Amino acid sequence: MDSKQELTKYLHLIVKVGVGVLTSILSGFLLGLYIGKKINAVGTGVLVGVIVGVMIGFIWIFREVMRINDDEQDESS
Repeated sequence: MDSKQELTKYLHLIVKVGVGVLTSILSGFLLGLYIGKKINAVGTGVLVGVIVGVMIGFIWIFREVMRINDDEQDESS
């Protein structure tokens, strides 16, 4: 693989991870806001929602990196 293809691959990964993490955090925030309004504890709902969103985002990043690592190992074999 030449350097341009490799650069494109990694830029795609960076964008994909950024969008994925942003989406999970934003989803957690909005879900926490909604639940917080329903139970009359907006601050707590938002805090829990954001924490859950961050955790889901990092789990997703970990899985994505492991998948890429497995793909690279398969290519080198």
